Amino acid sequence: MRTIFAVIITLFMTQFALASTLSTEQKVQLQAAMYQHIEANLNDGAITHVNLTTGEIIELVPTKAHALILTFEQNFVLCADFLDPQGKTIDVDFYIKPHNDTYVVFRMEIDNRKPLKKLMSEGRISRLQ
Repeated sequence: MRTIFAVIITLFMTQFALASTLSTEQKVQLQAAMYQHIEANLNDGAITHVNLTTGEIIELVPTKAHALILTFEQNFVLCADFLDPQGKTIDVDFYIKPHNDTYVVFRMEIDNRKPLKKLMSEGRISRLQ
C-alpha cells in the first residue's frame, strides 16, 4: 500500500508546482499527511465507516487523491476518492493543520460535503492560489 501512495504522491508533484502559495515540498507534505492518516486507519486495505443515519457499517477502499488543495484559515482541506463495496465513489475530505515542521490530519469527513460546501460559500474555505 505504501508503494501505491508513493506513486500517487509523485504523480501529483507536477500538478502542485502550478500553485504559488506553497512550495512543492509543502504540498507533498500535505499529501503525505493525508496518506499517513489513511494508512494508519486501514484494516485489510480498507477504512471501516459507519453510516450514522442507517447504522450500516461499510468498508471503504482508497483509490485516488485529488490534486486540489483548499485553504481554511492557516489550515488545509484535501480530498480523496474511496470505493464502497458496491463500487460507488465516496468523497472523503481531510482537514489538515501545520504541526511543527509537518502537517497532521485533525478531521476526516466521509461522504459529507455539505459542511465543506457551506464554508466555501461563506468564503471561509477557498482554493489554494
